[in-house]
Amino acid sequence: VTWTNPSAVPELFDVLFKNTSNIIFSQTFTISQVTNVSEIVGITTGSPLYRLVIDLESNSLFKDGLYIVEVRTRNPSYTATYSLDIFILSMIAGLNINDKNIVVSMNVPKTFLAQYQNFSSLSCLYIQYSDNINECYGDSTSCLSLPSDLLSILPTCPLPIPAFTYDNSSILFTRTFNRSYAWLYAYAWNHMTSISSKDFFSFPLSSDGCNLPIVQFDIYNPVIRWARRIQRSQAFSIAVQIIFNCSRSLNNTKQWNILECNTDTERCYQTQTLNQLISQLSSANTSEIYIKSQILPIGTYLFNFTVSMNLQTDILASDYTYIKIIPSDIRVNLLVHGTSVITNGIAQSLLFQPGVYSIDPDSNYFNVQVNYIFFYIFNVPLHT
Repeated sequence: VTWTNPSAVPELFDVLFKNTSNIIFSQTFTISQVTNVSEIVGITTGSPLYRLVIDLESNSLFKDGLYIVEVRTRNPSYTATYSLDIFILSMIAGLNINDKNIVVSMNVPKTFLAQYQNFSSLSCLYIQYSDNINECYGDSTSCLSLPSDLLSILPTCPLPIPAFTYDNSSILFTRTFNRSYAWLYAYAWNHMTSISSKDFFSFPLSSDGCNLPIVQFDIYNPVIRWARRIQRSQAFSIAVQIIFNCSRSLNNTKQWNILECNTDTERCYQTQTLNQLISQLSSANTSEIYIKSQILPIGTYLFNFTVSMNLQTDILASDYTYIKIIPSDIRVNLLVHGTSVITNGIAQSLLFQPGVYSIDPDSNYFNVQVNYIFFYIFNVPLHT
């Protein structure tokens, strides 16, 4: 917001979000609640520029759609108003592809369902099949442009781009395959955002009585920004439930993988350290992986689980969840050994040293140089 009245400073900023003529949300800022960007960068001439921050993500009043944003800047003697149109659109998340566990033979049309959070008419779906065929679904014009995180790995959508076919809240698409086993990668995004959601789905094409297993996480966090948070000093496990659907044999192989994630780009990648960790974990080949405390550094990780049938290794299922390792809470000790009750004479000195005796569970020593603030509460009885 720019303030152009040189006679005085603004005192209040009103921000109103309107849907046609109705006010959906409003918030008023005082001059102390906004940031003077001009002052920060050292600009002393011209009209000052103020930054106002509105939290859209945690506000349940906002739904996807077009809004009129009106900003009023005022003081007792002057008022200025400006408005603009914005479109609020949620990021695609939690993409999942399934075939309702229906197995068809080769050269027979096979139907898939795509499900994901925050689906809207502005969404796009990109399917990359194992036989090097790509397909896109959605708006024929807007879905031609890929989001920034897909530009380097996918070609543009082939034409024509068909519109969505709906099955309740899911998107339905069909494909015919001429091999006994196939797979697909799926990517979904809203064409006004820059980040996509991805999924991998493999499947057999046969009628030999062995279908894909179904994998379900006990605690499921498929969105990187809402990863399950665990303190570094805590051991934890991740468990999955597997539903097998193979009458020939239930022998199977389970495998966990851990990838390190960049939360800015929302991309995850394997590292030599994590691969070595997996090779040393006996639980990496079970349905529940166990991670000891202090093993993983602070950061965000993708835990991917895959189960395949030994009878036919291309019959497999895979899914993933996100874990965020965060710093542990400091255990504050005022005295040695964490003593909680002491008796001290009135004439005796009492020295509290939380910077010496406190414990950082994530480290072998307590770094007193870090900016900690300690509060002391005393209960001193009065004697007459």
